[in-house]
Amino acid sequence: MAAASMNALDLTIAVCTADRPDALSRLLADLGRAEAGTWSRELLVVDNGATPVAVDARVVTSPRGNIARARNVALAEARGRLLLWLDDDQRVGPGFFTELERAWRHRPAWSSGVRLAVKATFEGPHDVRMETFFAPLVGLEGALVWRETFATNGLLVERDALRSVHGPTPEGPFDAWFGTRGAEDTDLFMRASDAGLRFSSTRLVWIDEVIPERRATLAYMARSAFRIGFTDAVLDLRRLSRAAVVKDLATHLVFDATFLPISMPTPNGRMRRGLSLMRQAGKVWALIGRDYQHYRMAP
Repeated sequence: MAAASMNALDLTIAVCTADRPDALSRLLADLGRAEAGTWSRELLVVDNGATPVAVDARVVTSPRGNIARARNVALAEARGRLLLWLDDDQRVGPGFFTELERAWRHRPAWSSGVRLAVKATFEGPHDVRMETFFAPLVGLEGALVWRETFATNGLLVERDALRSVHGPTPEGPFDAWFGTRGAEDTDLFMRASDAGLRFSSTRLVWIDEVIPERRATLAYMARSAFRIGFTDAVLDLRRLSRAAVVKDLATHLVFDATFLPISMPTPNGRMRRGLSLMRQAGKVWALIGRDYQHYRMAP
């Protein structure tokens, strides 16, 4: 890895991790094997788990079990002018850094950040219907990233541009309220857009997101769909009228009810309608003022 110093570097690779040492080790091994490229860089691991990590990288800690706070710590600690977010369950190829530099050079002039292409790779046996659910949306080369195609993992961004986005507290732009509920990246995207930042897609760099067997279940997918509906409604309630959110819910319920008879004969159709209904249930949960902390860790 190119030498890191206290002086400004070209790139900080930030990996937020919580009690997944094997996955983290695989990612760091991939990064270590990748061709060096020309950028000076550092590897920053932000540990927000219960068991301290011991890796060959700069390690800082953050409050346990809150990914938003971990990302704020990473942003504050980053020395690179560019910041790349990776999750500990992701994998990269041997040409990763060369491809990364190329993607940055070819981004549109208006782009403050590039969203890398992510594909799901399953760790073990799985129902093929799950591949659509876990497959992230990948935009066209150079296309504007929108709310549904944005995620922090796999985002290469100008560090100072991200620091300029105001958060709800002085600790950083990521809202800790979403840290145990999900959608902290969607919330950030909406406020970054308000601040005038724009992000573009690239297909010049692909990274794998490894889906373990414990997540490749219908039960996990149902909980995730409920969580997405819940956080979508919370985000919209902060920006739109309650009536607008109720109208959106009603529209989706009518759509599901209309297509339910058509969907029932096929397993894939039943799964799609079921997950959609779970998503609408999450919206109802938010509308009646209930909470759902999908990522809350036991004390």
